[in-house]
Amino acid sequence: MAEAEAIGASYKKALEITGHRPAMKAAIWGDDQTAEAAREALFSRPQERAATLARALTDPDTRKVAKAEQRRLDRLEYVRRVLQEQAAKSPAGQAVELSLSPDDLADERLDAIRDTCPEHDAVDNAYDYVQELLERAVRADPDLFVREQRARFARAFSATSKNIQAIDPDDLMAVADDSLVDSLTELQTKVNDLAATLRAVSLFHPRVIS
Repeated sequence: MAEAEAIGASYKKALEITGHRPAMKAAIWGDDQTAEAAREALFSRPQERAATLARALTDPDTRKVAKAEQRRLDRLEYVRRVLQEQAAKSPAGQAVELSLSPDDLADERLDAIRDTCPEHDAVDNAYDYVQELLERAVRADPDLFVREQRARFARAFSATSKNIQAIDPDDLMAVADDSLVDSLTELQTKVNDLAATLRAVSLFHPRVIS
């Protein structure tokens, strides 16, 4: 009560406001100054800080908002770093020089994130645009593109192999039906066809898969 009186606020009025939780949440989410005031009030009470944060993180809406905000910040940092360095890592982990042109840098999707605190949609659009630039750079370099494709296929094969090896035959037998048998047979046929294709290529063009 003393803290409320010290800043010129009515403690009774504050209780009336907090009694309407949806309105209180809307005020905090919709107004930066209200959110900042709430944050300052929360963290000015160390004895309740941990408990309050723990309660907040159990709320699905709060977790959703926090996750979305972290994603926005991560993507914003990534885009700005790529623009500064004009380089990025491909999905396969290869370093790629982007060599961005003035037209690339002047794109409206990048211009939209030059604000101090760009919105989620603006950050997502800029991130997608940078991914387009990265893909363009990879495709422009034949050797880089081949390495990227090889790494992509290797990941797919590795994931498929791990998933199959994780299947317990006894568990499978307990639930097997015609549908599962057909699916497994189709998968086996596809794998055999791919293996036969690679063997044929290795015989006539050994450098292709070296």
